[in-house]
Amino acid sequence: MDQAFIHKVKQIVLHYIEDENFGANELASKINLSTSQLLRRIKNITGKTTNEFIRDLRLHEAAKLIKEDKYTASEISFQVGFSSPSYFNKCFHDHYGVTPGEYNNDLEDSSLSEKSENTITSGSYSVTDKTTVIQQKPTGRKKYILRSLLGLLIIALIYHFYTDYKNKIILFKKNPDKKSIAVLPFKDMSQEDTQWFSDGITDNISSKLAQIKGLTVISRTSSDTYKNSDKKIPRIAKELGVTYILEGSVTIHDNEVKINTKLVNANDKHLWSNEYMVSFDNIFSIQKNVATHVAEQLQINLTTEEEISLSSFPTKNLEAYKNYIKARNFAEKGTKEDFKLSIELFQQAIDLDPEFSDAYAEMASTYIYNNYLDMNSWNQNLHKINYLIDKALLIDPNSSKAYSTKGMLERRMRSPYEFKAENAKKYFKKAIVLNPNNAVAHRDIANLYCRTGNMDKSISHINTAAELDPLSSHINKLKIDILLHFGKIKEAEEYYKNKSLLFSNQNRIDIGNNFIISKAILTSLEKKDWSESIKHLHHAISKDPQNSYLYRVLGDLYDIVLNDDIKYLEYAQMAYQLDSTNWYNTVSYFSAAIEGEKFKEGKELMNNYKHLMSDDQELIGYYYYYYHKENYDAALEILNDSLMKHQYGYRAAVLAQKDSLEGVQKILNMDVLGNYEKARVFAILKERDSMYYYLEKEKNYTYFDHVFNGIKEADPYRKEDRYKAFLKKNYLPITHWNK
Repeated sequence: MDQAFIHKVKQIVLHYIEDENFGANELASKINLSTSQLLRRIKNITGKTTNEFIRDLRLHEAAKLIKEDKYTASEISFQVGFSSPSYFNKCFHDHYGVTPGEYNNDLEDSSLSEKSENTITSGSYSVTDKTTVIQQKPTGRKKYILRSLLGLLIIALIYHFYTDYKNKIILFKKNPDKKSIAVLPFKDMSQEDTQWFSDGITDNISSKLAQIKGLTVISRTSSDTYKNSDKKIPRIAKELGVTYILEGSVTIHDNEVKINTKLVNANDKHLWSNEYMVSFDNIFSIQKNVATHVAEQLQINLTTEEEISLSSFPTKNLEAYKNYIKARNFAEKGTKEDFKLSIELFQQAIDLDPEFSDAYAEMASTYIYNNYLDMNSWNQNLHKINYLIDKALLIDPNSSKAYSTKGMLERRMRSPYEFKAENAKKYFKKAIVLNPNNAVAHRDIANLYCRTGNMDKSISHINTAAELDPLSSHINKLKIDILLHFGKIKEAEEYYKNKSLLFSNQNRIDIGNNFIISKAILTSLEKKDWSESIKHLHHAISKDPQNSYLYRVLGDLYDIVLNDDIKYLEYAQMAYQLDSTNWYNTVSYFSAAIEGEKFKEGKELMNNYKHLMSDDQELIGYYYYYYHKENYDAALEILNDSLMKHQYGYRAAVLAQKDSLEGVQKILNMDVLGNYEKARVFAILKERDSMYYYLEKEKNYTYFDHVFNGIKEADPYRKEDRYKAFLKKNYLPITHWNK
């Protein structure tokens, strides 16, 4: 009984080992015991306190990572939940008698022994992340069988995630003992309009509080909703899900600044207030004092590191800070005009203070967000974005914002088929370790975990993001999308019901469409037949015949499930006719026309919308046109444009068509292709074993996972038994193409 209990506890700790905030309270909550009950039980079995048990398990995992000789001691410290490498070194030395740098296999085998008699081991529970070198043409019956079994296991797990939603409900409930606070926008009480300054005070106090462990701080974007609001404190606290509210006002007169602050609980009971008077030049010292006093009132003991962090200032140049605050306000509006203004103001802030780390990081983030709107600027700004992030980290190596932005950049640089999440995850994890209240980092890593099939971590992080920024329509919509992705339709419906007022009309339409698609997916998986999704879409269209999105998806399904280019074109054209202003409808119609060899129709469509395309979108259109016309020289010429240098999948396909084996091998050696792209290349090269091998591994990160079945390169193989087995295994129907 005792061993089973300890094994279960170890599994929970190992699951959250990267989370530095995971301690006795969190473990007790997960094991459904009170903190004192858990302490007594662990103490009786191991002789250690709960925190000692958790710390020793962290150190044991660290020792295993050191033996792998893949990471620095600093990197390992973050991976096992220590926020400070120096503190990690001290704990490791206390535990093993040597520093991490002195630790090696020989020492461990011969002379090292843990100081406790109850040595912690991970038993049979282990998590490994091994990188397998994949041969381009795998041989050997045993290897093929093992890899096939691995593919089956992956598919079984994915199917389990989808179909188990009825019985397995993951609950990530907020810990009632955890302290949470929202800093409401401070009121500007000055005679002149200095709201920017009040906003800056609010932002900096919120940022300082966010650096305190054990305190959840609501994101500024949600708190700002209550600027000039007449809502009562209890209602605000309930809407934000917090236990405390900090509010205040700012008055500037001559060179003096007066800041009034008031801390109340969720019931509007007054807990503490203070008035600060300081000269304008010493304004940042107040913000440190406010954060410190709030921590005292909430009975939070600050560590030495937190005290040092609270004493640091983003900049000592107030004019630079003014430009920075204004730049952020413009950037958050999201229009191209506001983007230009924000970039100018960020640059002015940097010119006034070249050591302003936050200004570099925010400017890089703004560039990345704008490039989602304007693809033409991506390549020309890429060097600038990298420079800004590197500069921010050079000035402040502990900038959570800079690491979060670096993760965003890594995500943005990858196409859907060459998607690799590990680098981006690494940066987001570092951002979260440095600031657990970074809602954007939690949001983005949740999206990554969703795309790579890790349900537990994806839902955990999106729940945290929604807790930190509860009024963000973007985060709440992503949470619904993630729940739907993992088949949790009932939970998604309930959550949407509670949050529906946050969404715009277009958001509501998009969410409604996602519900339809998710139900189509579940129906297909339950019946083990992807053609069921086509029936489901036809039924949905009968209820909403003006919904162009449903026609577009139905066309895609005919293409990838049944390889029916005629129906693909028919429904893509109907979607376009219903809403020709929707860019995705236009792209789908163009693609269907080209695949259906309606080249004149496709080219006319592209010419009609050329003025709406970015330069690289236009080039991709021409590439697609020439590739399907089998004019591979013209297609390769398009790919030689500098804007297309990262389109490795397109280039590999063209080179394979031209029998340029050296060029194909060079791209394969770069390891930039996804499994779908590799399967496509080997299909062109008639390398069957390799093609089928990568089809086994293929898992796209979209709603429908079988794009390969809809491409022309698959045609020579459709009647083969191995291809039919691939179809059957993936619930794709056998059609006349396969007979």
